[in-house]
Formats: sequence, C-alpha cells, structure tokens
Amino acid sequence: DQTLSFSLQYQKSGYAAYRATAGFLSMNGREIISPSAGTRDANAFFITGDIVFTPRFRVLHPFVAGGVGFYDVRLTDSRDSRNDVEIGINWGVGLGVQLLKWFALHGELAYHYVTGNISNPIQTITIGARFDF
Repeated sequence: DQTLSFSLQYQKSGYAAYRATAGFLSMNGREIISPSAGTRDANAFFITGDIVFTPRFRVLHPFVAGGVGFYDVRLTDSRDSRNDVEIGINWGVGLGVQLLKWFALHGELAYHYVTGNISNPIQTITIGARFDF
C-alpha cells in the first residue's frame, strides 16, 4: 500500500491549526472477494480538511487531528471495476520535531473511515518534512 499527499496548514493559534490535504492512496489486494474474482484493489484520490490540536513545546510538537474528506475511490477485481465518490472522516496522532525555526520533521498515523464498499479503516502513515513560513 502506498500514499502520496501534500498538505497546507494555517496555524490559527498556539494550540490549533486548520489543515487541507490532497493525496492519492493505493491498496493492492486489500480484501478477498471470492476464489473466482480474486482480491480487490482500491485506489483513491482524496481531499480532506482537518482541525489540528497541538501544544507548542520548544522542540517537540505532538498533535491530534480530525476532520472530514471526499474520496474518489476506484475498486477493481478480476471481474469488475467501479468508481464512486465517497464521504469519510479521519483522525490521527503525530509528532513534529522542530530542527530549525522554519523547518521540522513530521510523522503521523491516521485512520480514514470511508462510506461505500471498502473495508474500514484505511490506515496511513506519513513521514515527511514541514516548512514554516
């Protein structure tokens, strides 16, 4: 399974922020349908909006995030292919490590609960960097 995403975050106060994320996730062989149909693959383009709550310590920035999103999901097996737009909610926990005034490392574990014919939750792990302007 793979996820590629890009986020923009606006720090509203020292303890809360708004975040918008756009991304693509791919899940191969996520669930077994039947012996003849094989396994089902799922691909989704998603856009989410979250509220992020974080205490701001000097170097470490733990946070909790939650929000809603839209998921353009394509389900494929050996017999059929379907494309649907689903609504979902997500929540996650993470940690930012401030290395410089304008640069931090970022890690997050998030769960996405999506309506439709996909097994829930979809777990994503994000590891990356953050630039503060």
